[in-house]
Amino acid sequence: MNWKNLTLGLFVFIASFSACNKATLPKQKEVVVKNYNTYETDWNAIEKMEQKGLGNSIIDKVDSILVKAIAEENTAQIFKALAYRSKYTNQIEEESNLKIFTRYETQIKNSSFPLKQLLHSAVAELYHQYHNQIRWKIQNRTTTQSFDKQDLRTWSLADILEKVDEHYQYSLTEKEDLLSYPIDNLQAILHLSDAKQSKNQFNGKNLQPTLFDFLANRALQYYQQNEGRINTPQDEFKIDDYPIFSSASEFVKIEFNSSDSNSNDFKTALLFQDLIGAHLNDVNKSPLLHIELSRLRHYYSTSQKKEK
Repeated sequence: MNWKNLTLGLFVFIASFSACNKATLPKQKEVVVKNYNTYETDWNAIEKMEQKGLGNSIIDKVDSILVKAIAEENTAQIFKALAYRSKYTNQIEEESNLKIFTRYETQIKNSSFPLKQLLHSAVAELYHQYHNQIRWKIQNRTTTQSFDKQDLRTWSLADILEKVDEHYQYSLTEKEDLLSYPIDNLQAILHLSDAKQSKNQFNGKNLQPTLFDFLANRALQYYQQNEGRINTPQDEFKIDDYPIFSSASEFVKIEFNSSDSNSNDFKTALLFQDLIGAHLNDVNKSPLLHIELSRLRHYYSTSQKKEK
């Protein structure tokens, strides 16, 4: 398994998103942008170590950054340090994949808002990438029952996807706090990139102005793929049974009731409602237009309705 690519995913999902304008945050809540110590010297030192291939020394240095970042509750630096540690743990230690997942799961249990939510989202992506890389090896394995649930090496594809869903759902807890959290607090791991020049990539400025927007859109991208379902229930959720091309104000009022709560289509619809509802009355219409375009594009390409 290519853990270098997996670990880089922890950076890519944030690095492709630019710092947002604080003026677009909800006005009814006062937010605070924290001033932290600078870590520029520390990361410059690590960059030099990377050029020399000093893996063990990098882990030691990253651990010192992690201690400092935890002490001042610097979410961005904790996140970045954990990602770097995983990258070099993979290169040095045996059975690193299991150790890395265990470390992240442990860190999640010991973290609080907003690091907990960020880690849930990142780990969900890592599990999904792990699923995609090994699916051809274990596609005939049955759902884990008698095997060790703590050992992902024994899991079936369904087990892994269940974990993906679990972490994406947990990443969206404490919704009101996510909606009022200033992206500027994560400045250390946010920067402009060339990703916006790629197909279907956007410059995040003014389009996803809160941490909720950012994490909900990440979850949405996963659920929109609608993959991994093995057994379809008799009462399967069917999105075309609803007026999905209605206006934004009408779409948020739709009652998507279904016993098929595991349906990715069902979860996609609810996420669209949450994101649209969060910006329906905003003065700045950019976030609303962004998610509305995403909704209409998605349903135009997937719906079987004759009239679109």
